[in-house]
Amino acid sequence: MFGKNFDPFNQQRPLAGRPMEKNGKEKTQTGKVLRYMFNPEIGDDIKNFRQNHTHFLRLITNIFLQTGLIDASYRGLANPDRYGLKELLVHAYRNLRFTREGLPQVLLYFAFVGSLVVVALSIVFFILSLSSHPAAPPVPR
Repeated sequence: MFGKNFDPFNQQRPLAGRPMEKNGKEKTQTGKVLRYMFNPEIGDDIKNFRQNHTHFLRLITNIFLQTGLIDASYRGLANPDRYGLKELLVHAYRNLRFTREGLPQVLLYFAFVGSLVVVALSIVFFILSLSSHPAAPPVPR
């Protein structure tokens, strides 16, 4: 690396660790791609989704904790796997103060809830747009 010019668009991977055939040629990955196309093995992806959901809940819990929407007595801090998003939102709503001093907390809470609603509706509309195919217009003769 010290005597060569660095080119990020022309990177060569080392040969060690690459799958090679017996004749010295590099193996192609078509078998793995075809196997995944016909047998996607979605179970591992669902486990990762659950782990990402837990991280998302921890992130939102920490944001709500720092802004004062929840206090340190919230049970989801000790055991986040047992309490979900609904319990977090209900607990935060109970701690809202609809006063001039609590206005930033109220705005943050309803901005978060509104963004969740917008994301959910956009997913529903995307699925509906995939399932509905308009008829093709007639071809003029």
